[in-house]
Amino acid sequence: MVDREGKFLFYKGMEHKFKIVTVRAGESGWEVPVVMGPDSRAVGILVKINKEYWKNLTGGVCSPERLTRITLDFLLRKKHSVFALERVIDIQHIQKHFPDYEDEVRKKLVGAFGL
Repeated sequence: MVDREGKFLFYKGMEHKFKIVTVRAGESGWEVPVVMGPDSRAVGILVKINKEYWKNLTGGVCSPERLTRITLDFLLRKKHSVFALERVIDIQHIQKHFPDYEDEVRKKLVGAFGL
């Protein structure tokens, strides 16, 4: 479901499916188009990853695709009954809204890569 501003609305208990379409590399980082939501109501969003921020956050051990998955899982696990997800998500700005974001990403990386 999309609100008036074009943001994708998530409801607590809603099945949160997403599919990464591709990873496009650029000079300063990556853009990752993602399709989210149930098949008939799927919405496209774009996840942006700054290369320097990615390197500082992950130590370079995590692919941009994996970081996108970790990030979307993090955002979708938040315990809001309803929240809107922007159509463009710049990963380096998530920490401003969710202070535990970077710690949670690093915990996932420790579990996956033993860092």
